[in-house]
Amino acid sequence: MNRRYPTYRAFGLRTLAARLDIFLIEVLNVRNSYDADAIHDLRVASRRFHAATMLFAECIAPSVLTVGERSIRRIRKSCGAVRDGDVQMEFLISLLRKKKAQRYRSGLERLLLRLAQRRHKRMSGVIASLDALESSTVSATLKHAFSIGQSRRTATRTLPLRQRAGLAIATHVAALFQYEQYVQQMSASKEHHEMRIAAKRLRYVMEIFNPSYGGKMKPYIRTLRLLQDLLGEMHDCDVWLATIPEFIEEERRKTEKFYGATTTFPRIERGLLFLTEYARQVRGKKYRAFVRLWKQANQQQLWKKLLSVTGPAGGSHLTLQHSQV
Repeated sequence: MNRRYPTYRAFGLRTLAARLDIFLIEVLNVRNSYDADAIHDLRVASRRFHAATMLFAECIAPSVLTVGERSIRRIRKSCGAVRDGDVQMEFLISLLRKKKAQRYRSGLERLLLRLAQRRHKRMSGVIASLDALESSTVSATLKHAFSIGQSRRTATRTLPLRQRAGLAIATHVAALFQYEQYVQQMSASKEHHEMRIAAKRLRYVMEIFNPSYGGKMKPYIRTLRLLQDLLGEMHDCDVWLATIPEFIEEERRKTEKFYGATTTFPRIERGLLFLTEYARQVRGKKYRAFVRLWKQANQQQLWKKLLSVTGPAGGSHLTLQHSQV
């Protein structure tokens, strides 16, 4: 007896409605608390809703989805600016707890102060984007569109949902593997960051379709999350290495302007140079862990197993493009 699945459209509308509900809950959470966790959760919820719109755009009128995406994208962007700073602050606070960092506190605490000041300014962008959403009819319009779409009776079929899910997953696996050539290149910072984005997009797609595979995506999602985390931590260090020299010069100018001299600046600079070396060491450690994880996944034939779960529609697509998987 064939198992019967909802149509791609019905599944898509339910997914969009559920993702929108979660997003709106996170909006309320940020209203109640502007802390780092609330901002992070709202940003993730907006990304997951966006991932669903990329897959199921055909299920809803383009005009409705365009307006909704524009409003939610504004929130995602403003939260992203705050979240990036929060990650840096968390990194510094963790470093300041280490004994070896105590003699460099002046520089590290100065940087932490500047990040806190910048966060305060950037939160105004988050608040403005939330105000714009709540003063509009975007949420109600989207909810209505998803509800009306689901209320229409459509026949169920056995193949389209799984076929299209398998193709979507395989396409994103192929996108991830475009960066495999850079795994062994430690200095390929730009490509490692792009690989992280590809891994994140693949994970979001797998999370969306996981219910249609009876939860069989979970072990692959866990590996992708680990991969994404390591690549993300590498990128965080790359950002430090790229921005600290500029911050040193900026802070030197501020010190001279405030005190009329830079005689007190060397102790600030020592802390920032210490941070530079520490970030370089952490990146090396995370990079080696990333390479081990990637090798382990290949040795366990993780990607082949994933594509065997998604079925022939996905597997054949990837095999033609990436026979090394």
